[in-house]
Amino acid sequence: MLQARDEHGRQAGNPEPSAISRMVANLGRGNAFVIVERVDGDADGDWYVQVWLRDDNT
Repeated sequence: MLQARDEHGRQAGNPEPSAISRMVANLGRGNAFVIVERVDGDADGDWYVQVWLRDDNT
C-alpha cells in the first residue's frame, strides 16, 4: 500500500495517480514537499519518493 503526505500534514492512503499529481501541483511556500512511501509489513526495506520545491521554485 502507498501513503502520501505533504508539509501541511495532509495524507492520502493508497492514493490514485491523480491524487499524487494534485499534491505535487499544489506545492508552494509553506507546503514545499510531498512524500510518497510504500507501507508494507511483508516487504523488506523502506521505499519512498520525495518531491521538494526549492526556494527558486524548481
